[in-house]
Amino acid sequence: TSSSRLPTPPKETTNKPTSLLFSNTSTKLSSKVNNKVDEIDAFIDKEINRKIDREIVKEVDKELDSEIDTWYELKDENGYYYYYNSITNVSTWDSPEWVEEFDESRGLHYYVQLDQTNGHPIKSTWLKPQKFARLIRESTNTS
Repeated sequence: TSSSRLPTPPKETTNKPTSLLFSNTSTKLSSKVNNKVDEIDAFIDKEINRKIDREIVKEVDKELDSEIDTWYELKDENGYYYYYNSITNVSTWDSPEWVEEFDESRGLHYYVQLDQTNGHPIKSTWLKPQKFARLIRESTNTS
């Protein structure tokens, strides 16, 4: 029979109100597509702002980097540690209170509070304290 060759008619579906499409004659895009474009635009704007924020932070960090005290941890002839600041030419037996360290596996800086009398670590944190020093240890300078 010839009627068996006709394609099956599509099933009737009921669209929920949230899935209704409205055509935009100026852009020739459906409202779903327009909404997706808006989401993408918002996402791109957010990422651009994040990138700008990161660049601003890097610039500020560069400026602040010059203000960070740099101390050298050295040993005297008797094997006792002392600390030397080459900018101020100050030597002291007391370590800086907070020092910046670097976690190579994560590529991130973290901060360690030191016992100022013996230089042993008390605690560490990822949060940057208000005042900290960069500590260059003698063992990292010598081969």
